[in-house]
Amino acid sequence: WMSHTDYIAEAPEGFKVTGTTKNCPVAAMENKKRKLYAVQFHPEVMHTQEGKKMLHNFLFDVCNCAGDWKMDSFVDNTIKSLRTKIGSGKVLCALSGGVD
Repeated sequence: WMSHTDYIAEAPEGFKVTGTTKNCPVAAMENKKRKLYAVQFHPEVMHTQEGKKMLHNFLFDVCNCAGDWKMDSFVDNTIKSLRTKIGSGKVLCALSGGVD
């Protein structure tokens, strides 16, 4: 699903076009050698056919994510890591609770 009218006319050198639409000659591209991948649309929205599958394949087949991430362990590990790095120092934190 594409919510804008801008587009890429041609892929840069070294990139292979992996997706097109009638209005966008480069809707997706990749450079496997450099491990660079790009899409000119929104795979995360419900309007994109097979969007969840695209994200799943990228995360698990390209990035080799394990899929064992849990929020509890993330919070615990992050706090432990920050305490180790910061020690008795001070930190300024700006936090947004909304969707940006």
